[in-house]
Parts: sequence; C-alpha cells; structure tokens
Amino acid sequence: MPNNLLAVKGPDGSAAVAIRQANYDGALSARGMLSVFSYGSSGSQYDGNSRVITSTYHSGTLKMFTTHVKQPTQPGDRPENTMTHLDSWALTGSIGSCRQGLTAYRNSLGWAKCQRDEAIKLANSRVRTRSVSSPTEFVEHTNEFSIENTTTLSSSEAVSTSQESKTSADELAMDAPTIKR
Repeated sequence: MPNNLLAVKGPDGSAAVAIRQANYDGALSARGMLSVFSYGSSGSQYDGNSRVITSTYHSGTLKMFTTHVKQPTQPGDRPENTMTHLDSWALTGSIGSCRQGLTAYRNSLGWAKCQRDEAIKLANSRVRTRSVSSPTEFVEHTNEFSIENTTTLSSSEAVSTSQESKTSADELAMDAPTIKR
C-alpha cells in the first residue's frame, strides 16, 4: 500500500511531466488508502484527510504534495482527487535548504507509515468485529482482501515444514560430464 511516492526527472526531463506523474500516482494511492480506510464499512469513508504524500525531484528542486479524495457532489458522480502543494526546497542550493528538504522527506516517510498502520489497524478491527457477529461474512471478506498476515514461521519451522529432496546437489553433479579446459 504505497502512500509515499517520488517522481524523479533528469536534466532533460520536464518538471511538468514529473508533477503530472505525481498527481496520477497520488490519485491511485489516495483511492487505495480510501478503500482500506473504508474496508468493512457500508460505503466509502470520505473525511477530507490526506493520507498520501507525493514528491517530485527535478533539477535540484524537491517539491512535496499531499493528495486526498473528495466525496462526489452528486449521487452517481465520480470522486475527485485533490493535490495540494506543501513546500519546495532547493537541494543543490545552500546546505540549510538541503537539510530542510531532506528532513521533510525523511519525516514524510514516517508520517506515511503511521497512516498505513492506522488504516490497517482500523480495517483489522472491523474484520474482527464482523467475525464475531457473523462468521460467514468473515470468510467471504478474507477471500477478497487480506490485510494482515496471521501466519508467521520462524526460519527453523520453515525448514522443518518444507520437503527435502532425497538427492543432494553433489550426487546430481556426479552424473554431469566433466569439462576439460
């Protein structure tokens, strides 16, 4: 569930293309986050909050944006995406501007992780609530969408549960012809 995206263009690339790419990627990610936040509820949960950060880097400039999905104004209309410019930093300018930009980017990674964790926690709580009230619905929904991996094997358990070959790699190598150089 990516919700922190970066579009980079080289010196011959266009900044406008990078921004359009960030807008498109942000819209897809925002709809994905909306789906997870709405999972298990009766409809989409539009709250106007952004849960996606998109960034562009072009010619030494880092720009950061947020994206969120707006509720349709009329029934039957499609939801709209809104991309909001947060700030820009010249990474190739002064050391202070570079530090500010890199700090903002690093902080956006942590913020995005918190948003993902919150979405997963909310969806899992809805699944657990449904599984208690209606076990058949829980089975149907787990086939559609899996949020949390509930089975974890340690490396020793994984080795013991796998089937081992009756033939070792060295025995197979004995049948191969020897190549002289």
